[in-house]
Amino acid sequence: MFVFVYGTLKMGGHNHHYLKDSKFVQHFLFPELTLIETGYGFPAAIMNEGSSVYGEIYQINNKTLLNLDRLEGEGSLYFRKERSITLEDLRGVRVKVYIWGRPTHHIEESLYYWDIDDSKVLFNVIVDGRKHTDTADKIVFHMRFFDGELAPTNKDYMELVKLRSKLDLKTESEAVFLRDCILRGIVKEHGDKLTYKV
Repeated sequence: MFVFVYGTLKMGGHNHHYLKDSKFVQHFLFPELTLIETGYGFPAAIMNEGSSVYGEIYQINNKTLLNLDRLEGEGSLYFRKERSITLEDLRGVRVKVYIWGRPTHHIEESLYYWDIDDSKVLFNVIVDGRKHTDTADKIVFHMRFFDGELAPTNKDYMELVKLRSKLDLKTESEAVFLRDCILRGIVKEHGDKLTYKV
C-alpha cells in the first residue's frame, strides 16, 4: 500500500523515522490539496480545488500504517482518505493521505510546500549524463555548472531555467526547485532516488 506525506513525515522532517522501514517511491505533486499552518509546528492538508501540494510517496506495510494512524490521530485530528492517482507508469494506484479533521475557518494563507530541514536530504539525480548524489543546493550548482549558461548564483540559475522552460517552477529554495524539476521531467532520478545523510 502507498501513503502520501507532505509535512514532518517527509525525509528531513522530525517524524520521518516512522517511515524508516518503508520504500520511497517518488516525489509527487498531489492535486486538489492545499496545506495550512496549524499553529502547532506541523501542517495540515485540506481539500482545495485548483491547488496542489508537494510531497513524497512511500510504500508502507500494515504496521507502519497503524503507527501513522496513531501519530496523525486518525479519526479525530486527521482523517485517512484514499485517492486514485498515477504513479510513474501505474494508473489507478490507491494512495492514502491524511486530511485535517478540524475546522479551518481561521486560514490566513494556503501553502503548497512544508519547509523541513533539507540540509541532510540527498537527491540521486542525473545531471549532464552523470549520476550525482548530493544535497539540493549542490545539485543545482552542478546543473548550473554543466548548463553552459553563466549564472552567478543558484537563485539566478533557477530563475533562468524557469524562464527558459516556460514552466511555473518554484524557485524560493533549491530543494523545492529540484523537486519541481524532477516532477516536470527536467531532471531524472536514479537508484534509490532519495536518501538521508547522518
